Amino acid sequence: MSIFLLDRRVCSESCRNTGGKIAYASQTLERLAVRPLVQQLDPKNCDALLKDLISLNPDYTNATYTNLEGVAVCSAVPQPDGKPVNVGATPWFQKLLKEKRFIVGDPFLGPITGKWVSVLGAPIWNERHEMIGGVQLPLDLAAFDPHIPAQFLPAESQFGFISEDRTLIWRNRDPNGVIGVRPVSDAARRTVEVRDGEFESLSEDGVRRYFSVVPMPQTGWIAFVGVPASAVYAAANQRATIATAIALVSLALLFLLAIAIARRITLPVAKLEIAARAVRAGDLGVRAEVGGPSDIAVVAQEFNVMLEAQQHNVAQLRIAATAFESQEGTLITDANNVIVQVNRAFTDITGYPAEEVVGQTPRLLSSRRHDTTFYAQMWQSIKDTGGWQGEIWNRRKNGEIYPSWLAISAVKSDDGTVTHYVGAHTDITARKVAEDQITHLAFYDPLTQLPNRRLLMDRLQKALPYSARSGHCGALLFIDLDNFKTLNDTLGHDKGDLLLQQVAQSMVTCVREGDTVARLGGDEFVVMLEGLSELPEEAATQAETSGEKILVTLSQPYLLAGHENRSTPSIGVTLFSGHQTSIDELLKQADLAMYQSKTAGRNTLRFFDPKMQALMADRAALESDLREAVRQQQFVLYYQPQVIGAGRLTGAEALVR
Repeated sequence: MSIFLLDRRVCSESCRNTGGKIAYASQTLERLAVRPLVQQLDPKNCDALLKDLISLNPDYTNATYTNLEGVAVCSAVPQPDGKPVNVGATPWFQKLLKEKRFIVGDPFLGPITGKWVSVLGAPIWNERHEMIGGVQLPLDLAAFDPHIPAQFLPAESQFGFISEDRTLIWRNRDPNGVIGVRPVSDAARRTVEVRDGEFESLSEDGVRRYFSVVPMPQTGWIAFVGVPASAVYAAANQRATIATAIALVSLALLFLLAIAIARRITLPVAKLEIAARAVRAGDLGVRAEVGGPSDIAVVAQEFNVMLEAQQHNVAQLRIAATAFESQEGTLITDANNVIVQVNRAFTDITGYPAEEVVGQTPRLLSSRRHDTTFYAQMWQSIKDTGGWQGEIWNRRKNGEIYPSWLAISAVKSDDGTVTHYVGAHTDITARKVAEDQITHLAFYDPLTQLPNRRLLMDRLQKALPYSARSGHCGALLFIDLDNFKTLNDTLGHDKGDLLLQQVAQSMVTCVREGDTVARLGGDEFVVMLEGLSELPEEAATQAETSGEKILVTLSQPYLLAGHENRSTPSIGVTLFSGHQTSIDELLKQADLAMYQSKTAGRNTLRFFDPKMQALMADRAALESDLREAVRQQQFVLYYQPQVIGAGRLTGAEALVR
């Protein structure tokens, strides 16, 4: 059991030693990232500190800082040909871009130094806390050698570090030959699987060893120590224990030394980092402690000045941000109408994410339904009044055209110069659909989808002036279905509704495209024909032709949910020309002609006759007089005797006078 405890301590001390190096490197990188020359990312002003850094730290094979594309802006060890290095495609640089924090890259062979290195990187931030590049230190993997004397360890012992994908970072046995290799042995596999513990396994060299492994959270690596199984039972067990203890002490001293150096340099940076994290969490009242080396003290002082300026405007910024992220889609353009910002509602409405529209113009949304005059008037209004609002048709990213209510406002500086334009638009598709539905319900019959009485009257009001201007006649056909009540009473109203729907469809096919077929209610329909001949006789013939076509079509059998039914219409026709007759009078005339058709035996067509109208008026007046006479008891009953032969009474006739 003692050999396992010793292996465990060796692993832990190796982790501390390596962790100290990486902690020191992390603090160094963060210090570099805030230097003014580094933040400028200017190749002409390369920070000379990089060369001093690697000269004082031989474990670093280079020191560079790059822009977001991975191009090395400054390098302590430049390329032999003098051209800048581009590391944009390397896994470690992509990891830095993705995680935006201190990273430890996987081992690789440095192209300039020819050494196996692991790149340590940290982001460079600007004053708006936007990542603008990265600063990197390639760490020579040979630096991970704790220099434990081999004579103090059992023969064929192995110790080192391995990544989670089983890539060897460093190993005491053949370090130059195994760095970057991915062993396929059972020992390598179990090292990654166990991560923290002990096990016995066969190594790739055929030697069975007892392994102790511990994880290294900061790097994602695993430290391991493997002692040959034979050493556990050999007589030299005690010597191995002592040697391992010495190695443990060596690792511990190295670790403590690294931590002490790192703290002396990085303690002020750590305090500054704590203040920065507090600001990121929303505490603008925190201030950094001004102390430590002069460079760090200057950074802390500038950090505090920046906080004071930011705190001065934070209330206004919060109000503006809240207003910007409203339910309305909002976009902001510069004075040249180039989009500089959009909100989340804009993306939800149009389908365009911010990165696809920033730098474009609002023409990206054009539906091409508006001509140049429309836009000219819009911009003239903005120029004259500072704003414009109205309905406009836009196009989403998926090509769908939709209606929008747009309000544009010009933003001006103190001297009156336009600096930006703010456009707020709302998708009014639902409102337009609702308006169309309301309009349809107001002007169309819900059962047959034909124009209703209201729409018919509206079209008649337009048809009469047109008839007067053009001189052409028009006609109204009043159509009533024969025996429709009998159908409702025998088969039910649902069958009656089916019949009305089929009749409506049939009548539409009997007239021209510009004519109107309307349902007044029940089984009553009206057809309005426009643009007939200027001569009344020819117009009457044209109307009669349309009526006869309707008679023939509507007399065909109907299939009503399995029941065959025959229905015939009675049609009354009246002509109109100009404003000679009112709309109400025209409908009465057509109605009277329809009743004349029913009197004539149904399933026929009759034209309105003025004499018939006079007769109907007289009959209506007589009926009114008779009712009044009954009310006033003006009728008198007389009996006229009936006799036969010699005066024999056989009955009487009753007369009312």
